[in-house]
Amino acid sequence: MQNTKNYQKFGVLILSLITLLIFINIVYTALISIQKTNMPVSESKTISILTWKPIPTIIIDGFHKQYPGYYLNIERYPKTNYISFLNSKLQTDASVDLVEIPVEFYKDYINSDFLTPVTDISMLSRFWNEPVDFLKSVSGTKEIYGIPYQSDFQEFWYNQAIFEKYDLDPPNNIPNFYKACEVLSQANIPPLAIGLSDCRTAQNFLSALISEPALKGTSADEKTSIINAYQMLHKNYLNDTLFSMSNEQAFAAFLDSSYAMAFTSEDVTSQLSDSIMQKIDIQVTGIYIQNEDQTYVMGSPVDSVLCISSHSSNQDMCLEFLDYYTRYDTVKSYIDETKSTTNIQEYTINSSISKEWEQMRLSIPYPGWNNYHVSSFHSDNGKETLAQKLLCNIITPDEYIQQIQSGGGRNEAIR
Repeated sequence: MQNTKNYQKFGVLILSLITLLIFINIVYTALISIQKTNMPVSESKTISILTWKPIPTIIIDGFHKQYPGYYLNIERYPKTNYISFLNSKLQTDASVDLVEIPVEFYKDYINSDFLTPVTDISMLSRFWNEPVDFLKSVSGTKEIYGIPYQSDFQEFWYNQAIFEKYDLDPPNNIPNFYKACEVLSQANIPPLAIGLSDCRTAQNFLSALISEPALKGTSADEKTSIINAYQMLHKNYLNDTLFSMSNEQAFAAFLDSSYAMAFTSEDVTSQLSDSIMQKIDIQVTGIYIQNEDQTYVMGSPVDSVLCISSHSSNQDMCLEFLDYYTRYDTVKSYIDETKSTTNIQEYTINSSISKEWEQMRLSIPYPGWNNYHVSSFHSDNGKETLAQKLLCNIITPDEYIQQIQSGGGRNEAIR
């Protein structure tokens, strides 16, 4: 009987000890959770990325899978007024780690000591020479301060069957483009699809139209080119519908054979597929300028640069992300999802289109940052829509020139 009571006391003691251990474990877990929640941003495992482009979900998920202890916080802002958002964050928010810099402002942020050089030779060796050399030329330094992921060449897509029917040369320069517009409009075929609801597209298009005299420095011819652009609406080279179209809608209309040509950016190639390529005979060309014995192409081999903020407390992990972002498998996933070209690996629709993209890459870039360039990344200058107003005939060529020149030339990023 006494033994039975002893066993009962011993059992109660064991249960009490187990209960106490469980309670201690619960309290300890709660304290750890509170400590993690209240951990300062600089000590957390969050990488903050500021961008205007979408980063595909497949890349985000892949990074989280490979680095489960880290979280990507992506802050995406619109292109319009992006520079103001970027400056505000860099100057007031120490938690920003990676930033996307428009290439036209790349040098400004280097000179302002906002960016950290990328010294990983193995990572930089994954890129073609052309974009890396372009960044060195733009910045005036041999150091590279980020990842030049995509290019920004200005392109005309065109329906080869229509061009062959009317014996037209490819629109690989502005004279050929205008000739095609003239012949096609006379045949009642809408010449050009372009998403003129986007101010950056309108600015890029106008820059392309005046690219040759701007490159050669002939101001009288620049004004003539602006007048020619103004007259496109009167000549039925453009129609009113285009001013309410996005890039995606305009390119879709071109693929539907509603237009003979399309002026667009590279990111719309996501609409292309094997079935479409079998249905319509299309080709792409860069816009080339011959100046003496050199051939230039309109645009640049770098659209933007993904950079590490010099104030980031996660420098090493930022390098890990850039390393992951530029690996072959990651790039392949990116291309499979976006159908876009990159500076590491091309998206090949067919061999002839791939060959044309390679020719653009190997030509001398002319980005068009001339006296008539207006950045769409600034909205506080009141001029980002001037190209749209000119093409829509809301303002005259003289008014356009006067309003552009009143701003004193190219915008600066840091003021």
